[in-house]
Amino acid sequence: MHSTLKKYQVAFTETTMENKKLKQKNAQLEQSLEKATQESTLKQLADAKLRRDYADAVAVLDRIPKEVLDVYARGSGRKERPIEQNL
Repeated sequence: MHSTLKKYQVAFTETTMENKKLKQKNAQLEQSLEKATQESTLKQLADAKLRRDYADAVAVLDRIPKEVLDVYARGSGRKERPIEQNL
């Protein structure tokens, strides 16, 4: 009977230690998940800001008259003078 109790005590101790290790691992995984979720949320916010900025830029470009865009697409018609070098 004494040896059986000793075996159970050893098994209980091992199980308790394993349980403690598993709880620590679980806590680490929860922290890792929380960090990944936070980073993902921040990325989504940054993504949304970029999309909003892009939409704003497109809206500004859409307000530019076609004639003005045509002038810039063809070039202004002026030739730039080369920069003179001082000797």
